[in-house]
Amino acid sequence: MRKFGIISLLNYLLYLVGGIVITQALSGFTDEQVYDNIAAGIFSMLAIFLILFGIVATALKLVHLCSGWTIVGLLCVLIDIFALVIWINIEFFFADSALSAGVEIGKIITLFIPAVASFISLACNAISIRR
Repeated sequence: MRKFGIISLLNYLLYLVGGIVITQALSGFTDEQVYDNIAAGIFSMLAIFLILFGIVATALKLVHLCSGWTIVGLLCVLIDIFALVIWINIEFFFADSALSAGVEIGKIITLFIPAVASFISLACNAISIRR
């Protein structure tokens, strides 16, 4: 259980770190630039979501790793399903926008890395619950 749980924990920590990195990147903007730029506003909301999501998911996974309670493991699975659905929706939106702007498909494939990481985390959590 612990081996597979660590993989999910690392994925949740990546959410948290990703949100912090986006926040740091946006901190160079002035308030006026953030309010005038739609992309900066979207990334600000994404950063807040990632930080909160990462904190909650990491805390639940640590409780699951320490206690081994199945109910907490099921909550982690639900978090992974939620994350997978959100990432796929975000990525299809950006992929559609990028394709219509003429971006090459090879550059768009990297958008699906967070969805793949969420799927791996979901699989690891499912395996850790079964054990």
